[in-house]
Amino acid sequence: MYLEPLWERYLANDETIYKNASLYLLVDIKTSALKTYKILETLLNKYKPMLTHVTLDSLKKGALTIILSGNRPPINYFDSYKYRNVFIDGRLSDIGKGVSYKIMPLISSDWDQTFEWEGIGVLPEFQQNTLFDLVSSVHNEQKEIRFWGSPDNQNTWETLLLSGTDLINTDSIEKCRKFIIQKKYQKDTINE
Repeated sequence: MYLEPLWERYLANDETIYKNASLYLLVDIKTSALKTYKILETLLNKYKPMLTHVTLDSLKKGALTIILSGNRPPINYFDSYKYRNVFIDGRLSDIGKGVSYKIMPLISSDWDQTFEWEGIGVLPEFQQNTLFDLVSSVHNEQKEIRFWGSPDNQNTWETLLLSGTDLINTDSIEKCRKFIIQKKYQKDTINE
């Protein structure tokens, strides 16, 4: 359902999906982690040319990066793999554990488990400090961070952008896109 349209776009678009960026596809596993992964592994063989992968210890960015989330295989499951085209979605508890970004490029967390702020007014200073510290810690590991379940409004989007949060979850995709483009334009105009 997702891979075939992305493959068609990849082939029709000079072997890219987005210029200068890899699209993250999070696969939220709800069933047995290893059984599901084995099926996915076979399915992904058809799409190898467009996938970000690791061969031995070398990372090769592709047009599409597959990240396993939800009921994901154990991190060390892939230790014996010489070639791997999937990655693991990390949790806040994985920060500082020395897991390579070549295995875990993304840290994801439920907003409500860390923050009480509901997107109205200003994020309280102690929560701002927590947010900025988390983003900084993740970036120091060469990883990206996202929060699911965050308030879905411009005030929250701006707070996340200012903190350096890499991925913003939203159900208002077009509205968020326009907001980010406008903010980038304002920033570029100020810097000129």
